[in-house]
Amino acid sequence: SFGRPLDRFNVRARFKVACRVLGPDRVADLSIHSGRHSAVSHLLAAGRTLAEVRDAAGHSSIATTSIYSHVVADDGKVGEIFRETA
Repeated sequence: SFGRPLDRFNVRARFKVACRVLGPDRVADLSIHSGRHSAVSHLLAAGRTLAEVRDAAGHSSIATTSIYSHVVADDGKVGEIFRETA
């Protein structure tokens, strides 16, 4: 189970707290969207199915969720390159 969904007010409040804790130098490139993108990518990388992640993310179409699967594939390729050159 992924737990209960956060509403937009809770997400914004938690994001603001995280930004305050990290400080301005570390949050220049952060956004709620980038956090959502990371969460979906990590769920797929952890082996969750596209259907599970679609439901957790609230996507209406599995095609939307599958867009994130390229990130997981790309991460694997990067890892292979690092291992080969080490």
